[in-house]
Amino acid sequence: MGKLISLETVGFRDALGKFAKAQKEVVRINRELVREAGRLYIGSLRDEAPGERLPNSFSFKTFERATGLDLRVYSSDPNIQYVIKETAPHEIVGAPYLAFFWTKVGKKMVLRRVQHPGTKANPFHERAYTEVEDKFVTLINKAGARFLLIFR
Repeated sequence: MGKLISLETVGFRDALGKFAKAQKEVVRINRELVREAGRLYIGSLRDEAPGERLPNSFSFKTFERATGLDLRVYSSDPNIQYVIKETAPHEIVGAPYLAFFWTKVGKKMVLRRVQHPGTKANPFHERAYTEVEDKFVTLINKAGARFLLIFR
């Protein structure tokens, strides 16, 4: 005599419902992951950024897209571009005059124009990323482990 084979199927709605719940959990975990990555990177930027104003000028925002989540980092300091990129020597002209205080010399001067020597590029944002790169990998691995638990 033959063996009896029994098949049991889960209803289509049940399967979709379970997937929808899992999908919401995956989105929640992704959001936590991106926010934690943002906090880590901002902290590292603050450690690496030069000056007094620049370190406190950073913030981040997360954006949901159809393909996932984006993290964007902002600085409220309009001079950040001159720190990250190299500037050539140039003349600064006042309208009508400029006032300067040289701390090394200890005197104030009012001038019509000055010759700025330029600046070297300071890629502090790259150093900040390198500093937290391993922590990002750890975060992603933890999220991956949580995803596996969801779909068990």
